[in-house]
Amino acid sequence: MAVNLVLKYASDIEKRFIFESLVFGKGTAKYDWTGTKKVRSITPVTVALNNYDIGDSDSTAARFGALTEVQDTLNTYDIERDRSFNLAIDKGNNESQMLVKKAGVVMRMEVDEQLIPEMDTWALSKYASTSNVQVSTVLALTKSNIIGAYASAVAALVNQKVPATGLISWISATEFSKLVTAPEFLNLEKLGSNAVGKGVVGECQGVQIIRVPDSYMPAKTSFIVAHPSALMPVKKIETLRILEEHPDIDGAALQGRVMYDAFVLAQKVKGVYVHKNAA
Repeated sequence: MAVNLVLKYASDIEKRFIFESLVFGKGTAKYDWTGTKKVRSITPVTVALNNYDIGDSDSTAARFGALTEVQDTLNTYDIERDRSFNLAIDKGNNESQMLVKKAGVVMRMEVDEQLIPEMDTWALSKYASTSNVQVSTVLALTKSNIIGAYASAVAALVNQKVPATGLISWISATEFSKLVTAPEFLNLEKLGSNAVGKGVVGECQGVQIIRVPDSYMPAKTSFIVAHPSALMPVKKIETLRILEEHPDIDGAALQGRVMYDAFVLAQKVKGVYVHKNAA
């Protein structure tokens, strides 16, 4: 007589590895996006100084120089990304799988595995591709020159009057492996717990280092260094809802929508430095 074995599902869902956001929340530039997906700002244009001209005793010349109206530059930021998902958990299927697909758990997995990685990847691509950011393709990085590459990045930023304090950097995991083998690298243990921010794994040339998966970085990009005040990550809408009794299915529906983008402020564009892989 045959022996029929019973197939049984484990009561716990087997989850993948996940990262919390390593990019959103790092930029400090803020505008009010209430009621709009496009924001414009105005930047007054300053002028070079004149020599104060006292003139002759009978002179009627303007001592401070010619009087001119203050000109301005218009900056525009328009959110591009409007993303969504729609998932069903059929009651019959879930019953046959010992109810392992709990709606709240699946929702959390969708956010961790899909939403956050996409947003971080998009933000880094926007930072690196914004017009007029500083870009270097001089060096193919090795453990011997990567410290120098970071020093060059800081120098380039300072030469554009960017404050050298508070700088952050995202670096691909592969390039980070070169950085940590460089003798000069100031590793996490030497930072002290008070200096470590979320996702920060070390410091180089005074720049806090955030390691990200290679897939997060734009093509041929080794690292990005930026001052947080130049960066404006925006999450205008985040709708995450669980409909336990959906009218079109016998079961629950998980729906999500997020409208987001990431910008480099037009007037602080030189506050971003991108090191491209010279190879």
